[in-house]
Amino acid sequence: MTVGRDGVAAMPTYFLDRGTSMLLPRGLVRVTADSPTGVVRLEAWQMDRSEGPADIAHSGLLLIRAVQTPTVVAAYPGDDASSFGPGTFVSAEIQVDRGVGVDRVQFVELDVSGMHRVELARLVPAGDRIRVTMPPPDGDLGPFALAARDATHRVLGANRTLRVTATGIDVDIDATASMARWIDDGSVAAAVDILVGVSSAVGCSMRTMRLLGAAEIVIDVSEPTRIAERVDAALRSVGMGVGLPTHRRPSRGGDTGWYAITDSSSWLGRVGEHRPHLIVVAPTHRAAADAEGTTVVDRGALAVERNISATALDRIVGSLVAELTTSTEESRT
Repeated sequence: MTVGRDGVAAMPTYFLDRGTSMLLPRGLVRVTADSPTGVVRLEAWQMDRSEGPADIAHSGLLLIRAVQTPTVVAAYPGDDASSFGPGTFVSAEIQVDRGVGVDRVQFVELDVSGMHRVELARLVPAGDRIRVTMPPPDGDLGPFALAARDATHRVLGANRTLRVTATGIDVDIDATASMARWIDDGSVAAAVDILVGVSSAVGCSMRTMRLLGAAEIVIDVSEPTRIAERVDAALRSVGMGVGLPTHRRPSRGGDTGWYAITDSSSWLGRVGEHRPHLIVVAPTHRAAADAEGTTVVDRGALAVERNISATALDRIVGSLVAELTTSTEESRT
C-alpha cells in the first residue's frame, strides 16, 4: 500500500471482466462512466425494483452512500437519445471510499451499439464487504436471442414511460402431442431464444422452465446461452402427453413474469387469479392474435433465408415486454 500526496492511502486498481466478480470493503460507492462518442447517464436501482439507492446521480457520475440491498447499476445514453449510436463503447469504474483509502475497480470496455441500456454491475452486500459482479457476455446467444435483445432495447428506448417491474421469469412449455410439429420445425426453440433475449435486455433472471406433458421436466436455466438447446433436446427425448397438463404452478407475486409456450390459447388456464402470458407458436391460430395476454410467434414470418424481420420481432417483443413492465404514466393516474 502506498500513500498519496494528500496522506490518504492509495489502493491498487483492479480490473473486472465480463462474468466475474470480486469483494470490496463497504464504504461510499462512486461509479463513473464515459464514452468518447457521447454522454452516458447512470442509474441504480434495488434488485427488487423498489426505490433507487443513489444519493447523487449526474451524467457519468453516481454516488451511493451505503449499499444495503442488492443493487443494479446501469448506463443509458444521454442527451435524450433512445439508444446508443453505432460504434459506441462505454468504459466504467467503481471506487469505494473507506475513509482511510480508496479501492478502485475498472471494468472491461463494453460495446453498447444500439442498446437502450447496458447493465454495468451488480452490487450485493456480503457481510462487511460488497460483492461487485459484472454480467456475463452474451456474445454466445443464439441469433433469435440476440435479435430479441436488440428489439427489446428498441421497444424500451421508444417508450420512456415503461418501467421494468419484474425481477424474474418463469416459463412453462406445452409438451402435449399436438406440439410435435412445432418442435420439429424449430418454432419452440425460437420462442425460448426470444425469451432469453428479452430476459437479457431487461435484466430479469430466468428462474424456472418446465416441460409439461406426460411428466413434468425441469430445465436447467443456469446458462442462458444453452437454454433453447436443452429444451429442444428434452422435448425430442420425452414422451409427449395428451390433453391439458395436471401440473400447476404455484401462484407468484407481481415480481415474476409468467409465460407459457403452446399451440393453443386455452392451454394451462389460470392458477388462482393468475394466468400466464401465452406464446402461441401455431401461426394458423389466428384467434389468439388479438387476444390480451397472448403473443403469436410465427417462425416462418420471423426468419426468411436466415434474415430475421425486425418489424415482426419488434411486435412480438413489445407484447412480451408488457408482462414485465408497468407504465409510469398509469402509476401517476
